[in-house]
Amino acid sequence: LRPAWATAASLPNLTYRCLTADHVWSLANRARPPRTETQQHLDVSVGQNSIDLVLQAQLETLDGDVYQHRLSVPPGFEVQSAVLISDDANIAARVANNDQGTVTLFLNRGVSGEQRLELRGRVATDLVHGEFPFPRVTLSDTELRRDEVRLFRQSEIALEVQASPPLPPASQPASGSFYDPLGRLVAAFDLTAADASRISD
Repeated sequence: LRPAWATAASLPNLTYRCLTADHVWSLANRARPPRTETQQHLDVSVGQNSIDLVLQAQLETLDGDVYQHRLSVPPGFEVQSAVLISDDANIAARVANNDQGTVTLFLNRGVSGEQRLELRGRVATDLVHGEFPFPRVTLSDTELRRDEVRLFRQSEIALEVQASPPLPPASQPASGSFYDPLGRLVAAFDLTAADASRISD
């Protein structure tokens, strides 16, 4: 192909040879949708009456602008605050929560390039004993490049992580340290390639 297209600015993706002059054909085109890459860090603090979640994420949107971000959250998740920083300004306009596991963050303008997201929320619970699914907060419709999770417990409960196969541990920080107001660190994971997991008290 290169000799035939030597004067072109770039090589074609497809070429066809038309053997007769009576071919009827057309081309359909559409704009490429924007895509967003994400690196996120989630802190999960488990108490007897509630689970507090703090998501911090670095986003980069390519090939266009986005006007909203959707997040997958645990059912019953109550949003306490949501901030999206772009060019040193908070462009989060409002938050919609359907109470079924989806939070939508609407922006006051289209945005591309690097962004910083922080979402804080809580799930009410009554922990006495037993198992419950690991509470996760993730961005939908994005390419997840890194997913770090730290699990904390408040003083009134004990936690044990149950997962098979075991979750890949993060190199830092070490368990047992106390972080105010999150509580005692139980475990830290790098979940980039991990499957769904469960924790129990």
